[in-house]
Amino acid sequence: MPHTKVAPRKANTSGIAEDGNSVRVHYKGSLDGGEVFDTSHGREPIEFVLGEHAVIPGFEIAVVGMKKGDKKTIVIEAANAYGDVNPQLRQNVPRQALGDIKPEVGMMLALQHPMAPQPIPVKILAVTPETVTIDLNHPLAGQRLHFEIELVEIL
Repeated sequence: MPHTKVAPRKANTSGIAEDGNSVRVHYKGSLDGGEVFDTSHGREPIEFVLGEHAVIPGFEIAVVGMKKGDKKTIVIEAANAYGDVNPQLRQNVPRQALGDIKPEVGMMLALQHPMAPQPIPVKILAVTPETVTIDLNHPLAGQRLHFEIELVEIL
């Protein structure tokens, strides 16, 4: 989840979070089996503007309508999170393209693409003497996500 300071697009007078408001939120995200994949607890809450799509759609939708101090638990299906797994994002690359890296199944790598502002995480799915199969899907693609959300502040 992003962790940036942002200016609200509009002031909040109702005390209820709505599009255009900058909000600060604590959260804990887990998978169906209960494994926690991310949390803001132990650090500053995340801050984002509702309606600017800085967080996954289901998370943003859940915050709209909350009041300061409200807590809720939600389940977000893959379509409203990181999307479904796209088989076209699984590709074979020549093993020598990895340079000195000794590839292993399950290994995570960071791929830098000229059109992407940040490195793209890729997972190695298979290794042969000539090729490496990588998965460019987001690591949480295809997953149903569970979140505990607390609205800390509407700015």
